[in-house]
Amino acid sequence: MKKVIYNFEDERLYEPVLFFVRRAAPFRYAYAMKYKQKKDRYNALMAYVLLCMASDRPIGELSLGANGKPYFDKYFGQKYLSISHTDNMVAAAISDQNIGIDIEQYNKVNYEIISMVCSKKEKYQMKENSKLSTFFWTAKESLSKLLNEDWYSSSMTDLLYEGHGIVDCNNLAVHFEHFIFSKNVLCIASKSSEVSLIEQANSTRVLKFITKCNAVL
Repeated sequence: MKKVIYNFEDERLYEPVLFFVRRAAPFRYAYAMKYKQKKDRYNALMAYVLLCMASDRPIGELSLGANGKPYFDKYFGQKYLSISHTDNMVAAAISDQNIGIDIEQYNKVNYEIISMVCSKKEKYQMKENSKLSTFFWTAKESLSKLLNEDWYSSSMTDLLYEGHGIVDCNNLAVHFEHFIFSKNVLCIASKSSEVSLIEQANSTRVLKFITKCNAVL
């Protein structure tokens, strides 16, 4: 099972989401409040709410492992998670197997980043297809989260676009899925070939969920 749920930013949700997380997971709330920018606090809070929605119930506190990678408390069961966000979109994933996700705004990866993280072979492919800069970057980032290592550096990956998808010739066991939105690209990396279930949590759905949860907290 691989499930990803996403939400497009709506500032009207900030206070209801803040209230819910403060009650459901005080330590996660305190973690989010350390960010100076309101947008960053919102993203951290919303990511937690989406994990709850993907799990169909409040999940309690999250724990932080090596390199700050979040994971479910041991009492939640053998589930894996990953979160990502851009300026206008937040996504969270849960899975029976390890998973990594990344979102990036379409064609926002600049040349300086490409020159640092992409190999010559990867750069050559980008000359033929401009969208690959975003596809390759999100693949590297989602792989980095999957393995919890700096695997987006050029010496660690050998990405190849095959016309219908991307493979990493250095990590053939990893499967990548890309989903294109109007402004963003979402990439999912895992070692399962199962197609991921993608759902949108619009503002109405988010409010209905947290209202139901607040009634029993």
